Amino acid sequence: MERDERARVAVAGASGFVGRAVGRGLGDRVRLVGLSRGGAPLAGYAETRACDLFSLKDAEAALVGVDTAIYLVHSMLPSARLVQGRFQDLDLICADNFARAAERAGVRRIIYLGGIMPTDVEGLSPHLASRLEVEQALGARRPQLTVLRAGLIIGAGGSSFEIVVRLVKRLPAMLGPARHDPAVGPAVISDRRDGRQSVVRAARRNAVSSSASRAWYAARSKPGGSCAGAKPGCASAGGNGDWKPKWPQPGITR
Repeated sequence: MERDERARVAVAGASGFVGRAVGRGLGDRVRLVGLSRGGAPLAGYAETRACDLFSLKDAEAALVGVDTAIYLVHSMLPSARLVQGRFQDLDLICADNFARAAERAGVRRIIYLGGIMPTDVEGLSPHLASRLEVEQALGARRPQLTVLRAGLIIGAGGSSFEIVVRLVKRLPAMLGPARHDPAVGPAVISDRRDGRQSVVRAARRNAVSSSASRAWYAARSKPGGSCAGAKPGCASAGGNGDWKPKWPQPGITR
């Protein structure tokens, strides 16, 4: 049997909306290892491994032999109400276990899909504060960290898109505050297998790179818009939703 010499890239949260897009867009370039609780086969993934990130032992076993790990896990779900901890607590536990496991397994780089942060991080919403806390936990260990900063990511099959569809069907007209019309619009993941998928494109460039850690900003601006409210250096992607790089800045990634 011919040996697969491609870089081995693990994807935590492979069965989710963005994880499935990564499988479609990256599976022919690297050897993808999908991590999920069930470990069921996934399109585009060379192999899948059952992994519960609440277990450090599970995480360590799942990352054996991996060069790069993509972290797409988010615990802000109703199931968080079944335990005493808040969703922020659950996210932090999973991220810390993942970073510790990656360090022990010799993973060289973690790629994290986070959120666009305002210049002043004081008074963040619980959601964004949790995203930033997870980023800090993932960057606290030996593997280099690349952060992909994105706003809302939508597409068929994604929970955000389904919420919008239900709202439009039930409420043809709605009143909302000014913040509902920001200059930064959503990033779109299509079903087509091409090089324009925003998250896949950024991951593809970084998954096989050994260069210094970096932060990528993604925003799809409206005509005449800008990345208002994002950290200094945010790059507008223009009309096609592509990712554009901004090299390391203090407090973003190490």
